[in-house]
Amino acid sequence: MKRLPVLLLLIFCLPIIAFAAQIYGSLRVNNASVGEGIPVRIQCGESAYDGKTDRYGAYSIPLRPSRKCSLSVYYSGRWSSSFDVYPDEDPVRYDFDLVRQTDGAITLNRR
Repeated sequence: MKRLPVLLLLIFCLPIIAFAAQIYGSLRVNNASVGEGIPVRIQCGESAYDGKTDRYGAYSIPLRPSRKCSLSVYYSGRWSSSFDVYPDEDPVRYDFDLVRQTDGAITLNRR
């Protein structure tokens, strides 16, 4: 009888195990944090994983391991250009500076 709760717990934890990868890092603009609530999206094929920055400009997005994905940030009313990221089974850190171009576009420069 005690095995049933343990078995149920394992069944419910399997989806969490499937999300074994994690992309995390921080975003800065003009050498300062971008602040809280900035949307960050990681696109892996047909799957999209969304997150937001905390008050220090840090983000953390769990996702499935993949060969190549693209990360973009919504800042000042527009999406940045995408940056290729490579999620692995171990957490991977990507810190970026957001740079506004003369045409108003935002690019991500990895620190």
